[in-house]
Amino acid sequence: MEGTAISGLSASFTASPTNGYAPLLAHFTDTSLGDITNRAWTFGDSFTTNTTATNLTHSYTNLGYSTVMLTVSGANGVSTCTESNLVYVMAVPQPTFTTGREISLDASGQATLCITNTTGTGVQYRIIHKSDLLDSNGWTNAVTPPGWTNSINSQITLQDTNTVGVSQRFYRIEAKSKDAN
Repeated sequence: MEGTAISGLSASFTASPTNGYAPLLAHFTDTSLGDITNRAWTFGDSFTTNTTATNLTHSYTNLGYSTVMLTVSGANGVSTCTESNLVYVMAVPQPTFTTGREISLDASGQATLCITNTTGTGVQYRIIHKSDLLDSNGWTNAVTPPGWTNSINSQITLQDTNTVGVSQRFYRIEAKSKDAN
């Protein structure tokens, strides 16, 4: 990515990754030539920054394409590099159930949910549950240790409803980008 050299300055930069799931954390490196005192970045999603730093990151949350522009300036003038539709952000797809029997029961009646994460390693997911859908019962992690996983395929043993006062348990699958907090 190179801009036009003006008065001894030549704006250019690299970016990685340039596509992925929202929020996408892109890393930018200024590779411009010349005596530079300021860098003005326009990320194409209404965010801009002025900096002297040569490396920076930006989190993209808006879906679709974004055009990125770097304008460098110094004592010898100004140079701009523009990359149209450089960054592409996609919605996080939901993991799918395994084809066939999504929930299996063993001889003791213990239920196992089989999940196939067909989206690959760019997506994390978790299973959470809520007992009896009562407002006083919050959603909690269904697996131990709790948290997010990015495994491609998982089998998750579901908690039973033998807890005192619980007649039903409801499960929900949540998915997010690996870059999400």
